Amino acid sequence: MKNNKLTKNSVSIAGEFAVLSQLALHGYDANMTLGNTKSIDILASAPRGPMLRLEVKTARTGKPGKYGAFKGTYRWPLQSLTIDRNPVKRKFCFVILEDENKHTRFFIVPERIVAKYSESAHKRWLAANKKHNDSAMRNFRLGQGIEKFKVIAPLVKKYEVWN
Repeated sequence: MKNNKLTKNSVSIAGEFAVLSQLALHGYDANMTLGNTKSIDILASAPRGPMLRLEVKTARTGKPGKYGAFKGTYRWPLQSLTIDRNPVKRKFCFVILEDENKHTRFFIVPERIVAKYSESAHKRWLAANKKHNDSAMRNFRLGQGIEKFKVIAPLVKKYEVWN
């Protein structure tokens, strides 16, 4: 059964449930916050480990970018981050929902890495595109290590989990 008309919200929720499933399979007690905890989608704890606070970002395609300077990267749009004012340390779980019957991929990246990359890349983009106005939208990318652009994307192989 295939539904090509999934909404962004459906894709987001599917990503969150996929993360919950993997956390359960790896011994975590995990729950969705259901919008009650700002910027945190899932709270998880292991019997002898620290609490995980995850913000989940999901992309539906498994194909890395094919064009221009970003060939070979995976991309997720997000709002600009304010990390210093938030006392709760969180991590981002970036999810790629592959097309039907293919492997779903998960990447857990510390918030500081996401913020540093997305702000650096955005500043460089603004400098190169002076006709564009600034906005709160940013892009986070994970690269394969073969890309050749000024702001080096964090690597897929460093942050992929549960593969």
